[in-house]
Amino acid sequence: MDMEILVWSNGWLGKHEVLEISERQPRTLISCGWRHVVCTLLDKDSRPALYAWGENVHGQLGTGDTRSSRQPRKVSTTCEDDTFISLASGRSHTLAVTSKGVTFAWGLGKSGRLGLGVPISHHQPCLLGHLRGVRIVEVACGSSHSLAVDENGGLWGWGCHKFGQLGLGDVGQESLKLPHQVDLLRSTLIASVAAGDKHSIALSSQGIVFSWGLNGYGCLGAGNARKNYPDFVEDDSLLFPEPFRVCNQPTRVNIEDSIAAISAGLFHSAAVGEKGKLYTWGKGGEGQLGSGMMADLYVPAAVKDLKHKNITKAACGSFHTAALTNEGELYVWGWAGDCNLLTRERSDEPLGPVLRPRRLQLKDKEEQSLFAINVCCGGSTLAVLVCSDRESKVQKSSEARSEASERYLQERASYLMIREVQEMEAHQDKGNRLRASKKSMLAAKEYEIVVSIGMRVDKLLACSPFAPDGIRDRISAILQETLSGLFLCLFHIHDYQGAIEAANLFLQLSGPGLLRVEMLISKLEAMDLLGIEIRDPHSILHQLLMDVETERDRRMIANLIMKITPLDKPAPNMFDPGSLMSNKSPKLLKSTSSSRSSGPCRSYCILRAEDALCTVDDFCPRVI
Repeated sequence: MDMEILVWSNGWLGKHEVLEISERQPRTLISCGWRHVVCTLLDKDSRPALYAWGENVHGQLGTGDTRSSRQPRKVSTTCEDDTFISLASGRSHTLAVTSKGVTFAWGLGKSGRLGLGVPISHHQPCLLGHLRGVRIVEVACGSSHSLAVDENGGLWGWGCHKFGQLGLGDVGQESLKLPHQVDLLRSTLIASVAAGDKHSIALSSQGIVFSWGLNGYGCLGAGNARKNYPDFVEDDSLLFPEPFRVCNQPTRVNIEDSIAAISAGLFHSAAVGEKGKLYTWGKGGEGQLGSGMMADLYVPAAVKDLKHKNITKAACGSFHTAALTNEGELYVWGWAGDCNLLTRERSDEPLGPVLRPRRLQLKDKEEQSLFAINVCCGGSTLAVLVCSDRESKVQKSSEARSEASERYLQERASYLMIREVQEMEAHQDKGNRLRASKKSMLAAKEYEIVVSIGMRVDKLLACSPFAPDGIRDRISAILQETLSGLFLCLFHIHDYQGAIEAANLFLQLSGPGLLRVEMLISKLEAMDLLGIEIRDPHSILHQLLMDVETERDRRMIANLIMKITPLDKPAPNMFDPGSLMSNKSPKLLKSTSSSRSSGPCRSYCILRAEDALCTVDDFCPRVI
């Protein structure tokens, strides 16, 4: 199947450049800067590599010089055998992330936008040493600042902070030359990030959008900033046609939908809902919002002309916007110079801003329809990855969605589960420490938090097709260990009803084995202390015995069964361990002695022998 990259722009990129891609090409990434494009291709040795073309005044192509080019040139990196998972291009600099989470930067170094510690330009990729040990999964470039998301959902920023576009609050500096983590979002799991000219937006794992920076023309989506957000700082030095506000810390954007993908342009922003609905806000003077009017929007609004389309990705340029549907259709609107020639409905239609979304008819040289797979926008640039195979359009649009909403959903589920598991382990450790200091009541509260989180994650696993490898086993192990400790704590503070509930949860989660039998015996003991009638406990234990696989475990469980003996009546007939281990019909054997407790009179007493138990000491409570 043949794929191509179609590029329309002014200046160095030409009006209509076509770059053919081999069908062997893996997932292709594209990123448009102000006047340059970077993408992943296969080199002549069929290895994944970076290629760039366009303006190269500051070395933003990464080719080792400042010679601009209309043809793709290979970017020299130190990771020739690695693949790239994220690309970002700013006005004059570029970022790239490998599959190992290593980040490279090159281009103009002014204001520290490269994150290398010095404001020096670099004409070829340089490793961000300050992020060594941090696995980055996504990057974004503004005009003079950079953002990154790590694998744990943490957000990092560096470069210009004059207008608060790094989201770090008041740091007393107009620029930061090294990456800094955004502490104000440390408790929020970030799934994606986008950077505009002087503003930034981020998407959390829960589908919530945050924005910060210069609120030019309402691009932060904060509505009336003076009224709704009094913490915004007035900036009288900005020469704009209306009073603007600066927000130096992340602020939630109120959108009625759960968001799956975001994009930021010069002074406007866009978001795609999980159900394919597109929202835009900010500057609309060139029609880039697709509202049908040349008016600014200070709060997100749905693009009505696309309400019947399932949008998978949106891309914002300086004054234009593009959207990709799940059917491989491409819609563009706004003002992008010669790009607007492509959307004219009549040849004599005057060239000007397009106020509503128009479908861009993609065709090859033989006038055969092409289907869009991916799209990105730059200054006045539009780049589209297309394929010609009609039968694969659904498959390829799915790949595009993995670049947008599906990739977000996968990361969202993975990040959320990993973060929740980390929270479970933190509370479990705290509970273990409290339990060791004999503060059973406090420990029980910590364990209950672990259980509640575990149940929530279990529901998420049930409805989500995306989950990290081994996460279910890890959660199950944490829950079983926690429920064991919770049972002990509740038992020791005489909350026997709560202990029984903890035991029931444990029995639901655990498989056949000694721990399951011990928990059931402990549950019987708690029931006895509450005066709850226990009907035929031996049959219950016998059923568990039938599920045990190894002969050694069968013998141990059989011994445990033999130790349950009434205190107020002669010992009952017990199952013969030998017959139980051979899976034959139980043979009744008259017990010759009964085990009695020297303590208070109780219905049942559970005695343990070293040869009948192979678990942690005091796993099950016992009254002597």
